[in-house]
Amino acid sequence: MKNLLRLENSRSFTRFPIFILDRLSSMPAGENRSNFAKVLRFPASRYDFHECSGLMLSFFFGNTVVSPRKIFLIPLFFCILMLTAQLWAEEPPQATSENLPKMADLTQKETSLLEELDKWERWLEQAAEETRKGRQRVTELKKLSEDAEKEYKNRVEQMKTLKKRVIQRLRAAYMTGRVAEAEFLFGSEGVADYSLRNFYMNRLMKHDEQTFRSYFDSVAEARMAHDKSLEAKTQAEQTVQKLEQKLAVMQQGVAHRKSMLKEIRGSEKLRRRYEKERKKASRELARKIRKMPEKKREVAFASSKGELPCPVKGRIVEFFGNEETDYGPVYHRGIKIKAPAGRPVRAVSKGVVRFAGRFKGYGNLIILDHGSGYHTLFANLQSIAQPQGVEVATGDVIGYVGATGSLDAPGLYFEIRKKGRPQNPEEWAQCR
Repeated sequence: MKNLLRLENSRSFTRFPIFILDRLSSMPAGENRSNFAKVLRFPASRYDFHECSGLMLSFFFGNTVVSPRKIFLIPLFFCILMLTAQLWAEEPPQATSENLPKMADLTQKETSLLEELDKWERWLEQAAEETRKGRQRVTELKKLSEDAEKEYKNRVEQMKTLKKRVIQRLRAAYMTGRVAEAEFLFGSEGVADYSLRNFYMNRLMKHDEQTFRSYFDSVAEARMAHDKSLEAKTQAEQTVQKLEQKLAVMQQGVAHRKSMLKEIRGSEKLRRRYEKERKKASRELARKIRKMPEKKREVAFASSKGELPCPVKGRIVEFFGNEETDYGPVYHRGIKIKAPAGRPVRAVSKGVVRFAGRFKGYGNLIILDHGSGYHTLFANLQSIAQPQGVEVATGDVIGYVGATGSLDAPGLYFEIRKKGRPQNPEEWAQCR
């Protein structure tokens, strides 16, 4: 029975078939219980099928002849025994990190460089979000464990106080001894005295009962709080382990993305393919803008030419228009403003967010509609701060500087378009 109680207090108690425990409780103490205790003491990792099955059959059927009615139960008992051993013996599942995306050969013509970059950036963003949620979960679990530990300590102190009361009452009851009903009746001076004694005796008994109940409740609550604290600690440790694995895989992903960017920059052939794909993506974006619903006519934006604020504080490193490069001429439809990652990007004028999300060749992109066919585009963002459909005012933060969809260092790619046609942002905004 000690083994049974030990099993009942263990975490694996719920895994054991409950009807076995019912069977044990209904049987007299003796050889059968002894056989069952042997099964309980048997290490799960060293189960001997024949010995344990024999012990289990002896436990259920005793030393009597097995009747035909019970014969069909034997295969069932064997299956339950094997399943129980397997559940006890199997190791808890180890946390595994998500595999890296498949690495494509960039030299193959059918491989889209923009799609490949976008695939890796999406995976890294998802991994970063999972890591953020994992850290948040660890913080929550640690706080839960600390709160449970405080509750456990409070319950222990309460239990100590109640234990003193219980000991006092038990000592008093022992010193008083058992009072016979006749002695209690005839020892009274009259009916009124008997009624008064009976009243106080009942009050005392109820008080003792409440004290004992409170003590046992405190013991149970303290045990629950302690188990809750241990469970939260275990979950926190497992989550930290998963985080470490995820961070290790993320580092591999970041390293591969860097090597991929280096390969594209170092190859004239790949760079020409990259610019060709970007040109195609720009045409797709222009078609998307033309299909967007038009905001009502606004005079404010058109009249603010040359006076618009710069969307981010930084230095222009890529200018509007044609540029001669080692891999051929490139036409820039906007400007690139170099700025540290994470710096806020602000709206240059009031408008409505028509698009907020990823776009091939632009990374994280926000498009603002300012009316009269004017749109501003903010690309390569690290993250987006405004959802699609909301109206923003001049100076509102709409995102943060990043390097998504770009081969270069962190910065903001900024465009101004009128009815889909690119405009020179330097003529509109006060960027230098």
